[in-house]
Amino acid sequence: MDSVSPNLRRSRNTGVALLEAMLALAVFGLVTVSLVGALRSMSLLTIESAQEAHAVQAMRTLMEQQLHSQEVEPGVTRIGPDELGVSYQVNINPEVSIIDGNGIALPDLYQIEVIAAWKEGDRTQSRRAETLKNALLYP
Repeated sequence: MDSVSPNLRRSRNTGVALLEAMLALAVFGLVTVSLVGALRSMSLLTIESAQEAHAVQAMRTLMEQQLHSQEVEPGVTRIGPDELGVSYQVNINPEVSIIDGNGIALPDLYQIEVIAAWKEGDRTQSRRAETLKNALLYP
């Protein structure tokens, strides 16, 4: 016959069940911490992506405004920071080195450059766009 008492068997089963429950809670805790970290990273990437998309759209708008403005004045204009912390700089330079296929310099040609800059954590991000405007074609 079995010489182990029923109380001793029950206490061993209880100890094993308690150990299994503690291991299950530890695994659940590790999985939860990993998921929270992943969600945090995804939310930061979403914010950064939205900020960059906002900056690119604002740069496009500034470029269009400069292309369709009546007067072109060479110089530097600083704008911002806006509600998302993006600062802009618009540079308008007279461009005199463009020569057409016949060897004739194109008159009234301006380089328009728009630069956007913003902070992402501890680093600065920037984007740049440029185009040329012929003041005779876009009066």
